[in-house]
Amino acid sequence: MAETHREEQWEREAGPALSPSPTYRSSADGRLVSYSRPSPGVDAATFLEQAARRERLRERFFWEDVRDDIVFAGFGVAVHLMAWGDGRVGHIQEQARALFDDAVLLNELSPFATPRLFGGFAFRADFTPEYAWSAFHPAHFVLPHYQFVQTSEGAWLTINALLAPDESPRAVLPELREALDARYALLKDAGRTAAEARAGGYEKTWGRHG
Repeated sequence: MAETHREEQWEREAGPALSPSPTYRSSADGRLVSYSRPSPGVDAATFLEQAARRERLRERFFWEDVRDDIVFAGFGVAVHLMAWGDGRVGHIQEQARALFDDAVLLNELSPFATPRLFGGFAFRADFTPEYAWSAFHPAHFVLPHYQFVQTSEGAWLTINALLAPDESPRAVLPELREALDARYALLKDAGRTAAEARAGGYEKTWGRHG
């Protein structure tokens, strides 16, 4: 519980420098910093289930490639990239280049754990968001605040944040590390509880039918 409290306090007190940008344009909007850690004992299902229980972290992302045995998931928003019209693809590319060119990876444990964008493009340049599609922009990508990846080589958690241009990435490293460690502890406990519950269910079922 102490780890969870520290993580929630850090997120409440983070301030405008770590708030999502309406749409990222250049390094003047802030600098991306990213910190990762190995996360044995955590899976994507637990990661996303815990995110769903936090009302202010509704945004969740999932992508899986069964051929390469890799799963990506994310929740929360560190940065939005948005564009409209015929030039939407090029504009997103420019925003992504500006975001990543100036990014600071505070540790590089695995190439799989580096910051990842989730999103897509409308097929039509004149797409208008309405009705069932009202939440979707013609071009919209999100860099999650928390990111998870699982491969045959292991699992990693990553925290992404957008700092003010004049703020030192190294200065916030202790806070990022503490928040990510707290998130890992929460997820590992949740995964262990879920596994124990499943094991208990199997035992009850076997006891009735065995």
